[in-house]
Amino acid sequence: LLGHAIGSERYAIQSDGDALALTDTFEFTDRGGRIQLASTLRFTSAFAPLHLRSSGRIYRFVNVDADVRVDGDRVHVRNLDDSAAIALPKTFFAIAGYAPLEAQGLLVRYWQTHGRPPTIVTASGDPTTSVTVEDLGFAHLDLAGRRVNLRRFSIDGVAWGREILYLDSASRFAAIVTRANLLPLEGIREDLVASHPAMLDSILADAARAELAAAERLSASIPAVAQGEFAIVGARIIDGTVRAPIENGVVLVRDGRIAAVGSRQTVTLPAGVRTIEAHGKTIMPGLWDMHAHAALPEWGPA
Repeated sequence: LLGHAIGSERYAIQSDGDALALTDTFEFTDRGGRIQLASTLRFTSAFAPLHLRSSGRIYRFVNVDADVRVDGDRVHVRNLDDSAAIALPKTFFAIAGYAPLEAQGLLVRYWQTHGRPPTIVTASGDPTTSVTVEDLGFAHLDLAGRRVNLRRFSIDGVAWGREILYLDSASRFAAIVTRANLLPLEGIREDLVASHPAMLDSILADAARAELAAAERLSASIPAVAQGEFAIVGARIIDGTVRAPIENGVVLVRDGRIAAVGSRQTVTLPAGVRTIEAHGKTIMPGLWDMHAHAALPEWGPA
């Protein structure tokens, strides 16, 4: 887990009648235990899935036993002990977890081929889930005096957190940085890492920058409801101590800091201050987790 090769993924894509078929074997060793996943995915020349079969494990306690089949305008989904039949969504891809890694490359190819939709419905999930893909432009890696240009994409919703996928100039899988069930894991195409020993460090640094920038854009996209000086009035306030809640409370905020907290009778509001009505709501201190795994770079600022 510290820059060492822990396993491999081997795959082939071949013609299968009027479709294409991915046959994939994914395996690595985690803390002495063998993690293995066998998958097949039939898909059209436009990367639309026809049938996914994936079985094994993708983490030491995450089992996969998925069968997803498109039949006309219906999708039949079986995942572990659950099964369902749903109407075929407008945008749809079959993927049962972060592995196979090559399937994530095909997912991005599907996204590109189908007009870059804002979201893609994927199965199996519960029985489905929603995935977003974002084109982050080129990553220009300078490796021992040689420049390698890869196209960088963000994938959100396949695994826990955001993944960064890299495709080469021919849109083939090049590398991925993922946080598989909080396990930091990188996959790099064998010929690339063989010819560029420094690629792992470069990919990790680039992906971290990309993830932090994406988190910053998300934060910037959330508009501020109020700033400067304002008061939130009428809520029940729980102050995080053993004291009883304050009914019909007031929180006075000045320049991003709480200036006063109390009941409506005890807190004097400045003349003309903006008030935000919060009757029927509860205000309490922020929660924090005393045990956290900061596996995702975008969690760092939080």
